Amino acid sequence: MVGKENFDWETLKQNTVYEGEYHAGHPNIVTFWEVFEELTEDQKKAFLLFLTGCDRVPILGMNQIRMRVQTLLNSSQQHFPEALTCHSLLQLPIYPSKETLHSRLIEAVGHNRGFWNE
Repeated sequence: MVGKENFDWETLKQNTVYEGEYHAGHPNIVTFWEVFEELTEDQKKAFLLFLTGCDRVPILGMNQIRMRVQTLLNSSQQHFPEALTCHSLLQLPIYPSKETLHSRLIEAVGHNRGFWNE
């Protein structure tokens, strides 16, 4: 069995750890979660693939995923979010608007092929 399909996105959010200048109330983080909540289920699964290298929930559930989010250093609004799949680390640039964050996230996630397809 490679994983479950019981996606508990609220657990992912609750278990997220913020590093550097980011914290749960940081404007860019608040915007990130607003954008995430507006994604379709398929886009959220694609984000999970982007973040972890797998589009399935670990066999023991979403509690096993501890997403870490940090600022992508030396970046601008033209940069895309980056993920280090081995660490479930999202490096998120600071964006000036919700629209910019949304478009950059969708494009980054859309170009991901995942760990198994490289």
